[in-house]
Amino acid sequence: MSIRGSLAAATVLVSALPLSGCSDDSSATESSETPASPTASASPDLPDDAMSTEPARPKDKKTPESAVEFGRHVVESVWYANQQGDASSLMALDDDESCTNCASIQDSIEETAAKGHRQLLASDVEITGATLLDRSTDTWVAGIAFTRPKLTEYDEAGKSVGSVGPEDLFMEIGMQWRGSHWEIFNLRYAEN
Repeated sequence: MSIRGSLAAATVLVSALPLSGCSDDSSATESSETPASPTASASPDLPDDAMSTEPARPKDKKTPESAVEFGRHVVESVWYANQQGDASSLMALDDDESCTNCASIQDSIEETAAKGHRQLLASDVEITGATLLDRSTDTWVAGIAFTRPKLTEYDEAGKSVGSVGPEDLFMEIGMQWRGSHWEIFNLRYAEN
């Protein structure tokens, strides 16, 4: 799937998280996408890996502060998984595999990796705001605002096949308290 295809799919499914910040306006998508250069070197220097260290999971407590910190951790884990081409650390946050959007993210990451491609961020994701949006007895929702830096997809030869510029995004993370820890049950992008 091309970057443009990933962008379209992500807008609908939240599946290709890294590329889902595009609006439904096709002109906005086209203006933020950089086509691959036909004269690009076959083995350019790939950027240093941003988010090269797996985010440390915060201590889980059934408190609003802990829920928000877990939400921040989920956002960082999504982008870490995308950057590494391996969603196992993200999927470990969903014990009973009930998070369908998590599975879509995993599928997108695996599809990119299966092509021999990598999607690399220009720098780390920056969390710009975090709050608890809703809570019931065991189901809470955190809202996390963040800036996703420029994201470039590289093919197996290391050539850029496209990129999307930096974007301010907002993710809602639905979580459940499982007696001793938080678990994801839903992820979705929302209006900030």
